[in-house]
Amino acid sequence: MEKSLKSVLQSQEKRIEQLIEIIGGKRACTANTIPIVITNKNLNASQIAAVQGIVDNQEIAIVHGPPGTGKTTTLIEAIIQTVILEKQVLVTAPSNTAVDLLVEKLAIRGINVLRLGNVSRIDEAVMHHTIDYLVANSKEATEIKRLKKESAEYKRMANKYKRSFGPSEREQRRLLVSESKEIMKQARMIEDFLLDKIIADAQVICTTLVGCETNYLKGKKFKTCFIDEAAQALEPATWIPILKSEKVVLSGDPFQLPPTVKSNEAIKMGLSRTLMERCLDCVSSVYLLDTQYRMNEKLMGYSNAYFYQNQLKAHESVRWNYFTNPLLSSLLFIDTAGCGYEEVRAENSDSV
Repeated sequence: MEKSLKSVLQSQEKRIEQLIEIIGGKRACTANTIPIVITNKNLNASQIAAVQGIVDNQEIAIVHGPPGTGKTTTLIEAIIQTVILEKQVLVTAPSNTAVDLLVEKLAIRGINVLRLGNVSRIDEAVMHHTIDYLVANSKEATEIKRLKKESAEYKRMANKYKRSFGPSEREQRRLLVSESKEIMKQARMIEDFLLDKIIADAQVICTTLVGCETNYLKGKKFKTCFIDEAAQALEPATWIPILKSEKVVLSGDPFQLPPTVKSNEAIKMGLSRTLMERCLDCVSSVYLLDTQYRMNEKLMGYSNAYFYQNQLKAHESVRWNYFTNPLLSSLLFIDTAGCGYEEVRAENSDSV
């Protein structure tokens, strides 16, 4: 993250300068009208508008809304539309859980998706999309394994020679070591070719924000990168994939809990505010998903009024029409006074 932040501050790339100007409100986003055919026929009007806006905008696009408005569904459709237009797309998120969910959703839609990252932190359900799995189950795997085993055998034979031996033994040992290295070189060439092919063939590459620094993506550039849960990501981390891309799409809910910043110095310097929050203030290409699929009007009433100026509406599937009986109401307050439910402050904590 520190490295990415320094790269941004020191960058002389025209594209980075343009992004900084847009984020700072000194420059407007450019857009081209690109015709698309929506593949998910269940999208609502605000979701379709967001997908179209993501495709059209050339620098930054923001998609936001509370939980239940279909941000992931919208993002998946936008990624599919982008894949149609571009050879390969980078998709990221701050957490492994969020990345795994995107991998799963994209795979269901038939997208060739590659999941990069530490296999110990990747969900078992998407493990077959990892490089380790794809290499181990490739047709070249048997040959690579055979060559590595043969190389190890030559090395073992060479190591059998003692320190005190004559010219002929020395020559024999040299030949065995040389043969071991040559065979291992062949194995690595096949392995490197296979890795390059797996990465090149992937329509979507998914990893965490920090995971974008993997050697597999070293020197690689993308036309577009998507950052899900961007409102929960520290700004320095979001710049890691942005530096590898020409265009960025940020998706999330800026009115939920922000990321944790432990450094008071960083907070004073403004790093407690996410890139998405700053973009909401200055970037014109912002799309609010306005249909709530999890909460009816009564449940979302306060947050809708306080955060979204009553722009949200409940979908018919969650709209309640029988509020006359309070027992059937979607929102019911119960007075627990005198029931013994007293608040207790946890030791060494400010939490109640």
